[in-house]
Amino acid sequence: MPRSPSWSVPWSDLMMTMFILFVVLYAYQSVKKEFLSPAGLGGYGMKTFDTPIMESGGSGLDNPIGPTNGFIEKMYNLSKQTLTDEKLQEFASVELVADKTVRIILTGDLLFDSGQTVLKENAKQSLTKVATILRQTNYAINVVGHTDNIPIHNENFLSNWDLSAIRASAVTRYLINKMKIPANQFYVSGHSHYQPRQSNDTVAGRAANRRVEIIISQDKPGSTSTVAIPPQTTRAL
Repeated sequence: MPRSPSWSVPWSDLMMTMFILFVVLYAYQSVKKEFLSPAGLGGYGMKTFDTPIMESGGSGLDNPIGPTNGFIEKMYNLSKQTLTDEKLQEFASVELVADKTVRIILTGDLLFDSGQTVLKENAKQSLTKVATILRQTNYAINVVGHTDNIPIHNENFLSNWDLSAIRASAVTRYLINKMKIPANQFYVSGHSHYQPRQSNDTVAGRAANRRVEIIISQDKPGSTSTVAIPPQTTRAL
């Protein structure tokens, strides 16, 4: 019998070791992905999304499904239908962003008087209808305030940063305190005039830029300027 080359045995051992290594890495990654999923995070602190996500089945959301982008699309369709049924097209619009988030855009001038942060009575009635959408999800809800580029500086607000953040907080407090949406779903951001939707060179453009956005997403906001509102800091408006 011919003798095997001297290198064949260690080479075989090396290949077997590499195979075992890749199997272990694959198994570890699979377990890690399952652990980091919304279903796997339940009971591990911070904000969890461990209750079943509901799929639209006719008039309601009644069929549990996993946390997929399909649910985001269904939330978009529900939001669009609600705005139409409740005749809220002037008050709000809705967008589906990259099949990952639903963005409900509230018209700032219908929410607040110029330079103010107290919700108008009509705005509260409209937000009550928008809240029916938000109750259908346990995803993260990021409320983001935006202004136009006209500077504000008075005894109440030092800059548009303050105005945008406090307006977003006012909307959030109403949804938490009055609409009883869980506070630990919410995040609040203020972006001043740095994320315009239209040019600030026209009156219509500035009006479009004065807005509050409600962003529904499976992922938590990644911005370092985003903060959660704990329940103990909320108060009725």
